[in-house]
Amino acid sequence: MSDSACSNEAPQKSLVMVPGVERFPLVGKIGARLGILGAGLLALNNSYSPFGYLFFLASSVSLVCWGKANGFRHQIEMQFVFTLVNMIGLYNWVLKPLAGI
Repeated sequence: MSDSACSNEAPQKSLVMVPGVERFPLVGKIGARLGILGAGLLALNNSYSPFGYLFFLASSVSLVCWGKANGFRHQIEMQFVFTLVNMIGLYNWVLKPLAGI
């Protein structure tokens, strides 16, 4: 018989995603919490608020990596756009004022 279940060979590791099994859950959790922290900073509307964009940027990068590891294509697309938006916000609200532009 050629049934692999009956063979003595070691099973090969599959590169296929297993439904219901999340890869690198800590990266996703960190990304989510950084986004929450960034939103909180912006909501405070004080002198530290612009630095919320730093947390948003770190969140977006984390979630792109997490989405890629888990094959979440739509998550990757959304976080890629958020990364670009966060870079614009960081430039306008942090870098320009620091440079005196």
